[in-house]
Amino acid sequence: MQRSGNLRNPALASHAFHILPYQGMGSGIPRAIEDWPQIEFTDDRQGNQFRVALKRTEEHVGGVNTATIGISDLVNAIEQNPGLRAPALGKLFGVTPKRVEHWIKQLRDGGKIEFVGTPKTGGYRCV
Repeated sequence: MQRSGNLRNPALASHAFHILPYQGMGSGIPRAIEDWPQIEFTDDRQGNQFRVALKRTEEHVGGVNTATIGISDLVNAIEQNPGLRAPALGKLFGVTPKRVEHWIKQLRDGGKIEFVGTPKTGGYRCV
């Protein structure tokens, strides 16, 4: 992906390529929008800045405040298909396994689901 605009911190950028996992100079905003479409950007070119508002939807599933989208669908999918794991659930919902793992952690912490079986062959089920 090609960089657009000016570097915000040229000194940091010159070192970041060698220190941090590189994902494409200037690709952060497009990747953020892809991962979370509810992001609202306000571009102030005269002030040489922009503002970001992260919009979130509050849901409550069995008393667990999830502050995420799709977690109630995740509970339904686990009820209907016990034994699924994060990668399969991610494919089912079109999200990354990491996002599903975030939802799963909230549900596990709330005592709503549990992992049954071995790490290699097990999966999640509703409690």
